[in-house]
Amino acid sequence: MQVLLNKNPEKDIVVYAIWFKVINSDSRSAWPSLLLTDDRVTHFWDEKLIAGPWFAGWGPYIGIQASDGYLLWDAFLLFSRTATWEKYPQPLWSGAAPVVYWIESLEQSFLALYEQ
Repeated sequence: MQVLLNKNPEKDIVVYAIWFKVINSDSRSAWPSLLLTDDRVTHFWDEKLIAGPWFAGWGPYIGIQASDGYLLWDAFLLFSRTATWEKYPQPLWSGAAPVVYWIESLEQSFLALYEQ
């Protein structure tokens, strides 16, 4: 994601990165703070693991599925500036998990969003 942001410094975008413990090596002290250093990124540490299950529960309505049906993690969700949030954010422009397998899709979706 940082590479995508670096390649597009003029794009007006807001990125929320939500970090939480999923596997044993995850911890706030091991948080990869140098992974997303762009000023357009706001980081959150979800100590109580609220976001992943919440997005998994609303995933069918948003348009993305958690692989286990319980916890959405290592995912990207891309919404346009005109998206609204009432019960859940909508419409989803693009989303997938795990991010590492979908970087090209994220980049294509990101650029397409700005071409509309």
